[in-house]
Formats: sequence, C-alpha cells, structure tokens
Amino acid sequence: MIFGVVGSKVVAARPAKLIKLLLPIFIGFLVSIVGQSSVPLVANALYFGTGYNAAVAGNAGGGNQNGVNACATDMVAVGVGLTVNGSSPGFGVYCRAIGSDGQLVAQDQSTASNTTAVGGGSNKVFCPAGKVVTGISFIIWSNVAIRCATPPSLSDNSALIWFTATTSTPASTNCSANGIVAGFFTRTGAWTDAIGAYCVPFNLNTLTYNVNGGGGTAPASQTQTVPAQTLTVSSSYTGTRTGFHFDGWNTQANGYGTDYATGSSVRPIGATTLYAKWISTITYDGNTNSGGSVPNSTAAVSSAASTILAPNDGSSVNPKDPLVKTGFNFAGWNTRADGAGTSYVASNPPLVNETPYMWFDAANFDDTTNAWTDSSGNSRSIPGTAVTSATAGSIRGNPTKVTFTGFDVNGLPKSFPIVQGATTDGIVIGNGALTNYTFCHVARYTGATKDRIFAGTTGNWLSGFWTGATGVAYHEGWITASTGTNDLYWKIQCDTGGSRSSLRSDGVLKSSVSTNTTGLPANISINLQGSRSAPTGLSDWAVAEFVIYDSVLSEDKIKEIEERLNRKYKVGLFTPSIHTYNYASTGDITLYAQWNSTITYDGNGQTSASSTVPVPTIAKGTAANTTLANAGTMVKTGYTFGGWNTQADGSGTNYASGLTTYQSAGNVTLYAKWTRTITYNSNGANSGSPERASDVFVNSTTPTISTFPTVGTMVRTGYTFAGWSTTT
Repeated sequence: MIFGVVGSKVVAARPAKLIKLLLPIFIGFLVSIVGQSSVPLVANALYFGTGYNAAVAGNAGGGNQNGVNACATDMVAVGVGLTVNGSSPGFGVYCRAIGSDGQLVAQDQSTASNTTAVGGGSNKVFCPAGKVVTGISFIIWSNVAIRCATPPSLSDNSALIWFTATTSTPASTNCSANGIVAGFFTRTGAWTDAIGAYCVPFNLNTLTYNVNGGGGTAPASQTQTVPAQTLTVSSSYTGTRTGFHFDGWNTQANGYGTDYATGSSVRPIGATTLYAKWISTITYDGNTNSGGSVPNSTAAVSSAASTILAPNDGSSVNPKDPLVKTGFNFAGWNTRADGAGTSYVASNPPLVNETPYMWFDAANFDDTTNAWTDSSGNSRSIPGTAVTSATAGSIRGNPTKVTFTGFDVNGLPKSFPIVQGATTDGIVIGNGALTNYTFCHVARYTGATKDRIFAGTTGNWLSGFWTGATGVAYHEGWITASTGTNDLYWKIQCDTGGSRSSLRSDGVLKSSVSTNTTGLPANISINLQGSRSAPTGLSDWAVAEFVIYDSVLSEDKIKEIEERLNRKYKVGLFTPSIHTYNYASTGDITLYAQWNSTITYDGNGQTSASSTVPVPTIAKGTAANTTLANAGTMVKTGYTFGGWNTQADGSGTNYASGLTTYQSAGNVTLYAKWTRTITYNSNGANSGSPERASDVFVNSTTPTISTFPTVGTMVRTGYTFAGWSTTT
C-alpha cells in the first residue's frame, strides 16, 4: 500500500502496467473504509482539545476528503490494523481510555480484545504497554507501522514498530507535538488515494478560584504548562465571610463536590473552577423540652438550599433520646424560641434500619490483589483469587480500580472511585442463595459491547442491564419489559425478589410483574453470565457501589437508598422524594425546637350537624399569635354563640370568637359557650325598676327562684309583688 508516494523511487520502480492493475484494488480498499461510520471533528471532551487531521500519507493532491472515523470520547489509539488484497480489505485503529492523569486507564493492550476497534484489519500492530500511537506509516499494499510515545509528556517517540520488519521507505501520517492518534480519515478520488491520522492534543487547562460570597480577592488563576500537570491549590486567600468559616475549596458552589485543601494537589480536567467552601454550624436547642436530648449539631457546607437539618433523634446522647415536651408535639425547628420566626421541617429519621447482607463500595477494592472488602460488617468480602475452573475462583481477567471523572446532570464536575472491566473481566460476588432480597447498584456500560452486567453464574437471572438496554430485569422470567434506555450513563437501580418482585431505575418503577417469587441465586456476578470460566452475555462495564439485603424492603426504604446513592454520586436523573433538604444557611445559628399544639373544638350541645364544629387549630409555638376559630355555621337553638371556654359548663377561661392573640399552653379542648338572656318586664308598675333588667345564662344553666332579681324599686298601686312569670 503506497498511500500517495507519487514520484518516489518506490513508485517509479514499478511497471506502469502493475500500477494500473493494482490501483482499482487500492481504490476499492479505501472505498470500503469510507463506508464505515464517520464522525465530525470534535473536541475529545475532558482531556483533549479540538481534534485535527494530520497530513495524509503521501497524497499527491486532489480527490475528496472523507469524514473522520474516531475513537470514542477520551479514548486514543494504541494500535492499528491493516488488511490488503483480501476479500474484505480494511484499515482501523484500536482504542483505549485515557485517565485524568493523562495516562492509559489500563496498560494491557497486546490484543484487539483488550481494546475498542474503530474499523480494523488482519495485520495488527500495537504499542508497548502504557504507550499510545502518535503516527502511522505504510508500505505499498503490504505493511503498516506505528510510532509510539508515553502520555502525557509524549517525549519519547519510538522508532517505527512494523507489523513485518522492513527497510523500505514508508509514507507516514504523523501527529504534531502534544498530539495522539485518535482515529483516521481517507482521501479518495485522486490518482492515488490516501489515509491520514486524526489527532487530538492534550488540553492545557486553567484553574480559577471563586470566593463564593466571601470577601477579599480570589487567588490568581493557574494554567498547566504541560499536559495533565498537577497544580498546587493556592494558599493566598485571606478573605472572610460573616457567620461562616473558610474550609478550603470545592468543585461545586454548594460545597457538595470534591474538597481541596489549600496547598493540596489538583489536576484540572477541562476549565476548572474551585469555590471557597464556607462552613457554618447549626446548633439545636430543646426549647423548654420536658425530656430527651437535642440532636448533634449540623455543619452546613454552603449557603445553598441543600443542607440536611437534623431529625429529632436525640443523637447527642447514647442511647439516643428524642426531645419531648408534655402537651406539645415536635414540629421541626424555628429561628425563634416562641415559634414566631422561620420554620424548617426536620429531616425524617432514617427509614432503613436493616443491616446489609453484603455491601461493596469501589473505594474498598484492592487494585493490587483484586480483593474487595465487604462494608456490611458481615465479613463477606470477595477474595482476589483468580478463576481457574467453572467452580473455583472469584476474579476473571483483571478488573481495575480507577477514578471516574466527569460532570453531573447540572454540568458540574464530579469524581469517585469505580471498579471497571472489559469483556474479559468479571467478578463472582459470592453471596448465598436468598429467598427474599433487595439489591441496589450504581453501574453503567462503558464501551461498545453491552449485554449483562449483574448476572447469575448459573440459571438465567439478570438485574438492570441486558443487550444494551438499562432498566430491565429477568428473574427466570421478565419482570420488566425487555427493552430499555441504551446509553453509557450511570444508573441507580434497585431490584427485589421473593415475596415481591420489582425493579426501580433512576427513581422510576420499571417492573410490571410483582408476583415473581424467584429469590437471589447463589454466586451472582459482575459480567459472568452462566459460568465463571466461560461466560456469555459479556459487557464493557463499570461499578461504583452495590448493596444486598436479605429481605424485601418497602418501597419507601428503597427510595431512601436511592436518595443516598443519588446524593453520593450525583448521577441520577431524578429528584428524591423521601426526605426534604431545603435549609439555606445564613451563617452560624441556633435553631429552636418548634413545639406545636392542637386546639380541638367541642360544639358543646350544638343542634346543628357535627360537621359544623370547626376543625382543630394548630398553634405554632407559644407566641401570642394563634387565631382561634369562630362559630361558622354551628348553632344551638335558643342560644347565642358567645365564644370559647376551657370548661364545658363555661366556668373556665373565656376566649373570644376569632381571637388573634391566643397564646398556647399546650394541647387543649375549647368548648362552645352558648348563652341565653332573660329580660325582666315591670308589667304595669307605676314607678321604679327591678333589681336588674336582665340575666344571661351560660350553656344549659337552669334559672331558679333564688337566681331571679328582687322587686327592686318597682311600685304598683293596689298590688303586692309576687315574683316573675312568663305571661302577663
């Protein structure tokens, strides 16, 4: 293959007849390449700048340039393949991922199965472990070579590595300094067609600082001088913020990203901003509680409306002893002791109190031994023993622990440890068979091969992933649809089986079958469907965390687990619904227990329907600011509503109807005060008046002779006063 070495001695030495004979084959070869999937020139996301096309390998000019066949985002070429004069001629590159340190995520690249192919060819040549392709060379129709260097410096470009050793003069397409081959393009329609390297340069990223509401001047920006360079976080900031304490820097303004202390090291990925992290302390006051203890104080990491206020759990003592107050109900926290300030709902006490059966966080994976420590406290760790047969060993291939770096759904940077593998890698989890279970996991597809991730080593059971679909589950039978979203996003998914079958994916119930009674098979796995040693249904995969319970948890408890995982990894495309976190700190503060009370109303003999009795009033705190109900449509025949009283007979404390300044002393029942009036008529007296003109009787009090007024000063000539009558 010449790829355009027109006018060179190599071409001139060939008979014209031979050139005419071989040219159609060559053109056909390039046409077959052009038929592959092409992508436009793009910036390779996190680590690289905008890609560019290197000069083609010896093209004489003319013809048409075709689209780029590129590695996936943040992947680069570690090898190439060439097929010529065969029934399926072709060319391609073999790609691997670059990590945040500018080095290859995995070093083993000796075979095509350890890489992701873009195109391909039968004559393959790979860079040594840890190196990437920086240039490609060709000999007419027969041979291919690569130039390799170690990222990120790329300062050690090697001599050409040939598929077959040769002393012939090649045609080459090379990246410029600081560039790595990440694909190829073709030029066709000329006298000699050609292939060129598509290259991507490392970004030199800038680190900037944002004081995030603080005073003073932000430290000066810093820019890398070499690819993937580690920078030192500035220690020059001296600003302050009233009510807050400076606690270093964070990748998110709300303080929930990655922390960086002053003087620590950071490797910016893309343009990176560090925000001043302002800590404030929220202290809790029992506020005249009659028992229990306050919870531990809360540290707010920013002034964003995202702080979790403490539940009333009495966590400042052991054992925990929640606050109580006789006659009152705990209703959250308030900025004033009398409850007349701003009220905040306390977070709910944790719902999940079950101990996990097994719990594995990628942070606890040993990348040297491949052992994975169980975080449940049950000592069910996964040993790092290699799979040697269908029944022995836990680790197939070589799963690796790396730091995933990317952006959350809001475009903010995030990073966390993960365990990942290719189709050749898998892990036997080693659980026992469980009749009932709950299994929650954070995982994703990472490459072109997408089938099962969590699967049984025997039988036919899968959770979350199948043939490119996510949000699916098969428990010896489908409990969801067999189709789902096909992407490379992280998924938070929870699976149950036994007494209730279900699958939730990113906060949405996906299952349509709840009666599948299949439990959790023994020895489920990551990427080992049907066999430890010869699995099928393989995937390129990554796992951040998974947890197993030996019971079917309630849906609310599963939602709480989803919420925890979503807050930890910030990858879920959903809004949690169990707990509400909405406190926006304004600085150090004491919040007071808000003691609410219920004022219940009693119609006290009303003759109207019971539904006319006013609904209870909730008094917030003890401030004199509660409004009491009025009578509404409640009536009692023959009586007038006269307000409320603490006693049914009206002998207690009176409160006016609709009073707006009621000050609660605790839960209470107020009784309707019904009154009737007796008016006394002098009935023909010539002069004077009775002792009093009228009497008001409360509720059902019955007047007696002794309670009536005397004659007073009334006189009627010829008559003697003999008492009172209802008639004249």
